[in-house]
Amino acid sequence: PLLAVNTLESMYMGYTSLAQDRFDLYIPMLDARRMEVYMMTLDEEGNILKETEAVIIDAETFAAYVDNQICLFGSGADKLKTIFAEASNITIDSSYKHSSTHLSKSAFEKFTKQEFEDLIYFEPYYLKEFIATTPKAIKL
Repeated sequence: PLLAVNTLESMYMGYTSLAQDRFDLYIPMLDARRMEVYMMTLDEEGNILKETEAVIIDAETFAAYVDNQICLFGSGADKLKTIFAEASNITIDSSYKHSSTHLSKSAFEKFTKQEFEDLIYFEPYYLKEFIATTPKAIKL
């Protein structure tokens, strides 16, 4: 059977299983390009508050959450340290390294509930359409 597991959800599971500190909101991030990240917002119970989305981050991105203690982690969070250096409610954790072992809990739950994907019709969820290009010629 094919099981589809959201990478950002598995990052949340992995992070919260390892972290000592607790936060109101957890925002796992994957680096996209420049100041863009793929992210999801979850509360301390693991409830999804904002589904996976591509976001260009600026100083006002998390202004709606000023009353919450927020943890940003993952490969997309490291580049945000200077933007949020003065924000007392935002913690950027650079120590988290994602591992496929964090997929196991979600995969086991889906397997137990028999939440299998159709092998014929399943497509991975990508936020942006993949466009194949030919490499540019290298000038010597």
